[in-house]
Amino acid sequence: MYRVAQRHWRRMLIVLALVAALILPVTAGAGWTVYHDREYIPPATTETEDLQAGPIYVTIPAGALPQGGLLRAKVKVADDGAFEAVFSPGVQFATNIVIDFGPDVHVVYYWEDGVPILQELVDGKLVTNHFSRYSGW
Repeated sequence: MYRVAQRHWRRMLIVLALVAALILPVTAGAGWTVYHDREYIPPATTETEDLQAGPIYVTIPAGALPQGGLLRAKVKVADDGAFEAVFSPGVQFATNIVIDFGPDVHVVYYWEDGVPILQELVDGKLVTNHFSRYSGW
């Protein structure tokens, strides 16, 4: 009797593992596409640098980051067009940079001390002097 019960439970665990293996990859990323990019900006560069993470472009003009450093972008885009863009590290640039969210995006939000701040865009572009986390749709 003990061996029969043991075999039964072993079969149930195998079936459960197979079902989980088939279902989890589908549900883990459902509805979102994630894009990444990173760019090392050399100190005192005289060239314009670009980041592109999916549909979002960032233009960093020469002199914007005099000390140089590694910049990263992670963009999650939902099936309905909503997005979350995380740029790091949170740096203050010496001059303005341009973040191009695309012509269909008219406003984005970023968070400052737990408060959402609305940023209106011109032709889908935001001119700013800092990196942050932006959300839009």
